[in-house]
Amino acid sequence: MRTHYNTDVGEDTIEQKIIVTGWINSIRVHGEHLYFIDLRDKSGIVQIVADPTVISNEMKALFHTLRDEWVIEVSGLVRLRGEGLENPNLITGKIEIVAEDVEVLSKAKTLPFQPGDKEVNMDIKLKYRYLEMRDVELQKTLKARSTIAHEIRNVLFDEDYTEIETPVLIKSSEGGAAEVYATSKLFPGE
Repeated sequence: MRTHYNTDVGEDTIEQKIIVTGWINSIRVHGEHLYFIDLRDKSGIVQIVADPTVISNEMKALFHTLRDEWVIEVSGLVRLRGEGLENPNLITGKIEIVAEDVEVLSKAKTLPFQPGDKEVNMDIKLKYRYLEMRDVELQKTLKARSTIAHEIRNVLFDEDYTEIETPVLIKSSEGGAAEVYATSKLFPGE
């Protein structure tokens, strides 16, 4: 069970054993058994390291099979990245998690494109909208929009406004493609 979201992991969690879950954003292999995984969750990305001196042979074999967009759970120890290895582009760029145990929660088939890929045709993005929704920039936009709508509702609620949703005013039609008719008592036939 997750103990932290990725961006909750920082210098204050160094030397702590934690559990994170998320999608494999990318995998880099250095040498025969040194793996780096960028693990993405709703909050951001954190680097996972599979140190060959720490993990078992079984775990080495598992790391060899992992693929982008698989969902994994990682338990491990938080440590500072080595001198000059920090990533200033990430909130978690000063730390990494040394994997002690990894569990595959869900495997993914090969994707038609990587979430966030700007070179993909819009028709493809719309066809696979659920993948595009994983894009970090799109998630930031949706989060900002949700926050603004929430704040507007709070202000109006504090001013004693009543929110009425449209379905309360109009009987919803059966089926998504049903035609909606407007009627008038004052002007029959119109």
